[in-house]
Amino acid sequence: MKMTKMPPIILASQSPRRTKLLSEAGVAFEVCPVEVEELSAGRHFCHIALINALSKAHQSSRLHPEAMVIGADTVIELDHKIIGKPGSLEDARRILARLSGRRHAVSTAICICSVQFDIEVRFIETTFVDFRELDDTIICDYMSKVDVLDKAGAYNIDEHGDMLVANIIGEKDNVIGLPRKKLLQAIYAIEALSPSAIS
Repeated sequence: MKMTKMPPIILASQSPRRTKLLSEAGVAFEVCPVEVEELSAGRHFCHIALINALSKAHQSSRLHPEAMVIGADTVIELDHKIIGKPGSLEDARRILARLSGRRHAVSTAICICSVQFDIEVRFIETTFVDFRELDDTIICDYMSKVDVLDKAGAYNIDEHGDMLVANIIGEKDNVIGLPRKKLLQAIYAIEALSPSAIS
């Protein structure tokens, strides 16, 4: 069965940054976050992101079988270890000091699925971020300007990111939390294809 029209789109995320990115792209969607037990260790960081994105999308799809659901998960990796959200301001200071002068990877996994049309598309986008050399003064100045506690890696590239970031290799939107260009390409491809053509 070929889709005659695009089903309603649901973003299964409570991230205001993902909501903003998708809204700016002109996509009509609803935000319906779900609670899942997220994996944080035990596998390669890209696999962890993918498993978490799949969990969010699948759970939301069961609740909204008529919709096209987008699940997403972003992880930051340095020295083969995932850097999550800081537990305290001191922890945030340590994280930023670790990132100082180094390149880290930001990977976002996306799962787009629909129960009604038996569709599942998944992909991972990785962007590399080079940090400037940060001394204590810069770190403290940044932390005074940005709420670092609710952000993986203790930073948001959209908030005074030029204080920290020297170079980005890949899509900047991916660092914010949603690889918008590739996501839109996937959505348009789904709209154009029959479910049996998507693997």
